[in-house]
Amino acid sequence: MKRNRPSMFLHADRLDVVMVALLFFVLMMLVCFSILKLQSLHHAYAGVGTVYGNRTETLSRIWGCIYDRNGELIGGNYFEMQVGASRVALEKMGYEKYRDVAALLQIDGSKAAYGKLIKSSSKHVQLKTYPYQDFNYRHISRELRKMKMSSLLVFYPRNRRYYPRKRFYSSFLSYASPNRDKTCGIESSMNDVLNGKLGTRKYAHSRIIPSFTERRPVDGDDVSLTIDSAVQFIVEMELKKQVRKMRARGGYVLVTRPDTGEILSFAGYYPGKIGQDVLGVAARFEPGSTIKPLLASVLLDGGIVSTRFHAFCENGRYKLGKRIIRDHARYGDLSLPEIIWHSSNIGAVKLGRLLSNRDFYNALHGFGLGEKTGIKLPGETAGVFPKPEHWGEGTKASMSFGYGLSVNLVQMAAALNTVVNGGVWEPPHIVKQVTRPDGKTVTLKRRQARRVLSELTSAKMRDILRGVVMFGTGKEAALQGVDVGGKTGTTRKVVRGRYTNRYWASFYGFFPVSHPEVSIYIVMDEPKTEHYGGKVAAPLFHNIAQKVLPLLIDEIGGIDLDMRLATKDVSVTPHQRPVRKGRVPDLKGLAFRDALILAHQAGYRVRCIGHGFVKSQSLPAGLVSPNDTVIRLAGSYR
Repeated sequence: MKRNRPSMFLHADRLDVVMVALLFFVLMMLVCFSILKLQSLHHAYAGVGTVYGNRTETLSRIWGCIYDRNGELIGGNYFEMQVGASRVALEKMGYEKYRDVAALLQIDGSKAAYGKLIKSSSKHVQLKTYPYQDFNYRHISRELRKMKMSSLLVFYPRNRRYYPRKRFYSSFLSYASPNRDKTCGIESSMNDVLNGKLGTRKYAHSRIIPSFTERRPVDGDDVSLTIDSAVQFIVEMELKKQVRKMRARGGYVLVTRPDTGEILSFAGYYPGKIGQDVLGVAARFEPGSTIKPLLASVLLDGGIVSTRFHAFCENGRYKLGKRIIRDHARYGDLSLPEIIWHSSNIGAVKLGRLLSNRDFYNALHGFGLGEKTGIKLPGETAGVFPKPEHWGEGTKASMSFGYGLSVNLVQMAAALNTVVNGGVWEPPHIVKQVTRPDGKTVTLKRRQARRVLSELTSAKMRDILRGVVMFGTGKEAALQGVDVGGKTGTTRKVVRGRYTNRYWASFYGFFPVSHPEVSIYIVMDEPKTEHYGGKVAAPLFHNIAQKVLPLLIDEIGGIDLDMRLATKDVSVTPHQRPVRKGRVPDLKGLAFRDALILAHQAGYRVRCIGHGFVKSQSLPAGLVSPNDTVIRLAGSYR
């Protein structure tokens, strides 16, 4: 017998079907509504776009700043607000309304100005730029709402580049344009780090278009250099004075720490030129007699000669094949130190003959000649250092006294630093560290240091180079109370393949001799008053060294000084203590660098013993004492 299902179960089944159908219908309605809403939103924005123009706003990032080794700002930013509008919107509003907007923004409200704006080829026109601190957004927005034009204007916050000390640092910094679209020097080589990344956001009718493609801006990293701004200031001023005094075409100065490769100052001065025109790493020159310490150190290190080696210097005239090698004086028998002291070309040629061509090449190449140093500066030249297979009959003889090859300033300074710093080639560098916006420090990759000479050979060479300043061609570089070593150089310039009566005059100096902490390499281009390195570049070394020494005394240490060398116009103390002429200042706790400056500004001489920070002073603070009185300062380390 067939059994029928109860009617109540049949009713329940029908109810389930109805509920499912109803739910499906509601879902379909929601989908259709969403599609219609998106279409209407698209048409709404498209309609706005025809009047005001859809746009993608570029979200500004903050460029990284550039600081010196002590945290002083070298290259920074300032902020401004650019106010613009759609050209189509300006045209539709008409001149009468434009005049009201012009009055609000305090810009030209004439018909001519209006006509120029609406005829612009750009979709958006810039109306005015405000310094950020002077821009009153609330006031302008309120007035625009009263005019019923609240969506007319577009506001663009922008940052701009500026340099507190214009025209300084040009030989390595090489300024960027205000919006950093054109850079060279450090601004160029570190651009990826400094620049950050722009963000984007889409707008229509001053409303953000819903989008998942918005990108947030990424601020740039800060770059700290090894440069000391106080030293840089002195170097730039002294270089400019010497270029003018010697009526030179220009010149370069490089101040470094021989034991670390840090560059404390890098200055170039050519009257009327700035930026990449005076990039020091791009200039090539023949090193002249400054190459002789490299040759002598290699021979000493290899045991080929000793300091007792002697050579007959042919009374100043030596015939070598078809060439005549000349000295600037009629020298006879000279020892190895004397060859360097008096810069004998003939003596250098005879030293060079003790090496084979290949050994000679390898020896100088070991100091970094013929290759880039890897310093983070664009445009560095590797110089010209031909391989032995391309040498002629007299090539090695010419190279022995610095002709027939070319170098750049940093390259040659690094080589000479190797001779005096204990025999280690230290990679020269100008970037100290990179700091991210979150404060984390980025580790920088540098070339590896390498040993070239033994410490014993380096010590012997320091003594020999001390003699250059005491007895030889570098006497005008001497400093009172400080042992100085160095080497002069003079080379004729090549013009269109021929040597001329134009010169490069150079001097490399370092101090203190016992443990070199600072080296200064100077190259003067076409001096006319004098042309020898000992007469042109050595005096400039003296002028620079006696002024930067007090600024670096806390780093150098171990020197007993009695001098008045700090300049009145250099202030390096962040929170400078009050100074009164004729009254002893409080110097306790200050770095020697700052104590020397304050004492000098108060009119006193200073004798420093030790280094680091001032532990005690011989005269109490506040004492009224005659000018030129000596204050003895004891450092916190002895």
